[in-house]
Amino acid sequence: MVLYNIRLMLCIIHDITEEVHLKKELEFSAAHDPLTGLLNRREFTVWLRRQLLSPGVIVCC
Repeated sequence: MVLYNIRLMLCIIHDITEEVHLKKELEFSAAHDPLTGLLNRREFTVWLRRQLLSPGVIVCC
C-alpha cells in the first residue's frame, strides 16, 4: 500500500553572467596592448603562424 506518491526536485540556479563577462575581459586584456588595443606580440605571433599554416592564404605584413 502506497500512502504518499510525492516526487521532489531541487533546482539551484546561479547567475554566472558577471563571471563570464570578467573572463572575456581578462582574455582580451591578456591578448591585447592596453594603449592601442592591438594584438600583443605573443598573440600576433600565434595569429601569424596560424595564417601561414592555412592552405591558400597569402599574408602580407
